[in-house]
Amino acid sequence: MVGSASESMAKEVMSYAADLGVASNIEFRFNASSDEVLRLLASSKAFVYPSRADAFPLVVLESLSCGTPVVAYDIPAIRFNYAGTRAVIRVRPLDVKGLVNETYELLRSGDWDRLGREGVEFSKRFTWDNVARAEWSAFERIANEE
Repeated sequence: MVGSASESMAKEVMSYAADLGVASNIEFRFNASSDEVLRLLASSKAFVYPSRADAFPLVVLESLSCGTPVVAYDIPAIRFNYAGTRAVIRVRPLDVKGLVNETYELLRSGDWDRLGREGVEFSKRFTWDNVARAEWSAFERIANEE
């Protein structure tokens, strides 16, 4: 489990995991450095992203670029930004069992390797040059709408 958290929030999360009896199956890495997060993503078979609100979930793109498929809620940001890849598996928002089931199926089936390669190819589209070209094209369209 990776994420930013105050000391009290980290303790609360670990306590909750202990109460559920799953703490021994989880590696907690709160407030990890960017390098450590990327290393963890690259060594993982799946990334579960349970966010309910986001605009452009960069960590999803980072996960894909590391070859790690993602299981996430089907919120507009995920649906819009990652529509072109099967490496992002979407489930109904707030469907925690769906997140668990899809993650389990991904791990059980062994599809993480194939989907990881697809995610790497998908993430290659998001270069700074491509972003700059898209921005420039948008500016040109706006300027030519006189």
